[in-house]
Amino acid sequence: MTLRFKDNITSNHDNEPLSEVEFVLKNSQGEEIDKAVTNEKGEILFDKTRLNYGEEYQLHEIKSPGHSLEGPWKIKTEFENGQPIIKVDGEQIALDEHYNKFMISLNITNDINVEEFRNSVTIDKRAVDSEEKLDGAVFNLYQIESVDDELTQLKPLEITNNLLPGLYALQESVSPNGYYRDDEVHFFRVKFNGSIVAIGSEGIDIPFLDENESGKNGLVLNEEENGDLHLTLIFYNQAVPPLQLEVDKIDDDFTSPLAGVSFELTRLGRKSTDSDSVKRINSFDRILKTFNNEFTGETIALKSNLDGKLTVIDNENNGQESTSPISLEYDTQYKLVKKSSIGLFPNFGETSQWIITTPNMDELKEHEEDNNIEIDGGDLLETPDESILESINQTPSTLGVVSLIKTKNPEFKALESTDSQVEKVKSDSSFQEKISEYLISFEIHSNITHSFTIKKVDGESNRPMDTQFALRWVEKFEPTQDFDSLERLNLDTLDLSGNDISTSSKTSIDAKAGSTLSTEKGSRTLEHMARGNLYIISEEEVPTGYQKTNTVIVAYMDKAQGYADKATIHIRLAKRSATHPEILEFGSLEDFKEYKGDLEDEIGIVFANYKIAEGGSEEKEKEKEENNEMRNKQETNKPNIELPALGAIGVGGVGLLLIISAYLLKKYRGK
Repeated sequence: MTLRFKDNITSNHDNEPLSEVEFVLKNSQGEEIDKAVTNEKGEILFDKTRLNYGEEYQLHEIKSPGHSLEGPWKIKTEFENGQPIIKVDGEQIALDEHYNKFMISLNITNDINVEEFRNSVTIDKRAVDSEEKLDGAVFNLYQIESVDDELTQLKPLEITNNLLPGLYALQESVSPNGYYRDDEVHFFRVKFNGSIVAIGSEGIDIPFLDENESGKNGLVLNEEENGDLHLTLIFYNQAVPPLQLEVDKIDDDFTSPLAGVSFELTRLGRKSTDSDSVKRINSFDRILKTFNNEFTGETIALKSNLDGKLTVIDNENNGQESTSPISLEYDTQYKLVKKSSIGLFPNFGETSQWIITTPNMDELKEHEEDNNIEIDGGDLLETPDESILESINQTPSTLGVVSLIKTKNPEFKALESTDSQVEKVKSDSSFQEKISEYLISFEIHSNITHSFTIKKVDGESNRPMDTQFALRWVEKFEPTQDFDSLERLNLDTLDLSGNDISTSSKTSIDAKAGSTLSTEKGSRTLEHMARGNLYIISEEEVPTGYQKTNTVIVAYMDKAQGYADKATIHIRLAKRSATHPEILEFGSLEDFKEYKGDLEDEIGIVFANYKIAEGGSEEKEKEKEENNEMRNKQETNKPNIELPALGAIGVGGVGLLLIISAYLLKKYRGK
């Protein structure tokens, strides 16, 4: 009988037809009578084979690329009741008669032979500018149906060797720290015969890259002596501009640089927001080299220089005058801790620490591509401001301020290249504006407060007594000369504060009358007075029976006094001018009868009032005081004329008489 075989051969790997599978047909004596190879549809045809009834044959699979061999199959032909019968492995199968020929159809499925696919995939990551080998990249490997598949919808594979037949895609998911991520996708196909071909974005075969060719991304294929295939993706990354840190230490009282303050900057480690990437980083069978973490805990010492900028200290523990950049890594956390204070500036210990989180590569890429500010400096910084404020135990008075550390003006910005502000450089997939560096900057402000105590006494007995003072002040007072050398001060030229200067209350205060301060048991201490503010304290109403005073207390802590180890302030006394009460005329403390000395353990002054004499009145006492002042001025302005010595040469008796007469006349007129 004439039989026609039609065998459909498929793979259990993807249920797709297998080509290039070879079969032979043998008779009962084991002799080969025919052979065939499957076509692209996985079919074989023994179209001219004639089988004899009553004889047994065997169909052998002798070659199946990438698969285990199946079979053999026993085929026996018989003729019963006038009809041909075909049995395969003892089981009768249906025959299709076609032009006096009979067709046998077999469906054969081959099991994939994993051991035949000895291959591996690795990444050769390099820097564009230097060819330097780069660590820290993460690539995802996907098995896909088509080059048009959306990779974000697929799960990356967990292996990178012994890849079975199919189409694959490689894409970078995490770039090395300090380098732009490139979304370029590279495709390749593993065939059933174990070979590998590179596939282009159009889905067709493309040549492999020459491994000696530099500066270009692509796949390189190498075959080892044992036949193993080694596929390498050479992939370049463009470095991002360096990242620098700039911190300014500011004397907030005078808005000036504050030098000599020590800090420590500690690298806490890599900070990644992608938890899946972190898992892949720690996976040994991923296509990557893990992040370098041995720098965690590295600390450098810093100190503010004369410009107030934090710089790395030199061998003599001094901040550098020429500011050297403090380099940071991207996608990393740092802790900046203030270690010391100078002078009277506050020290809050370990509470004074800032956490800096630098942007990662994806954030930086979005920041550049959108061509606007996507990264806010404030989002990169955790400050101690709130913790410090909560640690303040003593509540300031109505007029008081608090010594604090405050963080101001956090910023993330790009510094353009000085060569050209419009030059563009090409990164493999996009254009970025040429930038010399990125900068994270902020300011740390500190201020000083002080106290001032007035002790009120009776001028004769030194007995404590209570009274009321009025307080006026000038914020951020800047004298035109040394404060102790000031001779007069015009209050009309000053911006006298009439409102509460605390942050919690805005109670209105009359700028002329000031704020009423009452002594208790002869004393009043003003806390939380701001350094750099000028305080003017006057006694508008004196206790009953006491003389009115025209003396004003002026208190001021200058810039230099804040840098001293012990708190001191300027305390001066002044008189209101008789003709212009808004002009204060300063003098030596000892020249004022109200001055009864300084305080030993406190910053302050003892201020006295004197009783009105018995039988007198305020008007008489005032007139007496004014007469005394006028007399003192006249004595100061009196001409210094002395009589010539008697018997002077060249002067006769008449001449001497004339001189004496002239002197007496002049003295009389002087009265």
